[in-house]
Amino acid sequence: MNGTRKAARARLATLTVILAIAGTGCAAYAASGLLNLVPSGQPSVTSAEVERSSLSIRTDPAVVSVAPGDSVTVAVSIQRGSRRFLIGRRGKFRIAAKVRLNLAGPLPSGASSKLRPNVTRSMASELKIRTSPGTDPGTYRLRLDAQGRLRPAVDGRIPMSYAHTFLKLKVTSPPPDVPVPGVELSGSARGSLAPGVSAPIDVQMSNTGDSPVTLGSLDTQVDRVIAPGASAALPCSQADFSLEQFTGTSQIVLPPASSVSLEDLGIPESEWPQIAMKYRSSNQDGCKLAVVKLAFTASAAATGP
Repeated sequence: MNGTRKAARARLATLTVILAIAGTGCAAYAASGLLNLVPSGQPSVTSAEVERSSLSIRTDPAVVSVAPGDSVTVAVSIQRGSRRFLIGRRGKFRIAAKVRLNLAGPLPSGASSKLRPNVTRSMASELKIRTSPGTDPGTYRLRLDAQGRLRPAVDGRIPMSYAHTFLKLKVTSPPPDVPVPGVELSGSARGSLAPGVSAPIDVQMSNTGDSPVTLGSLDTQVDRVIAPGASAALPCSQADFSLEQFTGTSQIVLPPASSVSLEDLGIPESEWPQIAMKYRSSNQDGCKLAVVKLAFTASAAATGP
């Protein structure tokens, strides 16, 4: 990408959240794509097989670097063992068609991950890690687990086979923020929010300068929440909302004197940023008529003179 890499700081956008609170219910939140955070300086392990040698996994590469606000993709290979191991005294065994992959441990601040697929019949998967501009630089040791069930052909036992591998993630120090003149970001959500309900956010990108600008690493954060109905007994804060980041194209080119949105670019809503209100078992009436202020940031490179 030509030009100097710069950070474009967007103005805050205001999103009014109209909530139809349905009283109490059962909390239904499950964490996925978790990473195991280990302090820098721990020994590096690139691949390990545990409990049963019929199943093993590894990542390629075993060490990756990423800048805050960027993403990185790692290939995951799955080995199902040798014929010598799979033939036992009680008959022939085989790994079941499906192998389940899971990342174990807490995510670094502002980072997210996705395994595609996380349950597979093939010999390969893909791990994508996305950081935010606020992710702390450092070295993280991430553990990836796999499990597959052995199906004996003779007796009724169905043992489970396990394996894991480690990936070293290096988050580099970001360059200093330098505003790009004429670049503004804003956004608006489609639809209303309620506990357990999410809405896509269409981001508007403007370039009032006289040179093209290439945007990347689009990031959305909840800046603050204004909840006039909140109280000590009925709280409402940033902790009541969650965000999924933009997963579309890594670069967006803004011509001079232009303004476009994600919808204008033909990017499907499934790839837009998503905001959701968390569903809790307690009364959430404190968030009625809340106003959520969002902050948008992106890396940028001026491609003209």
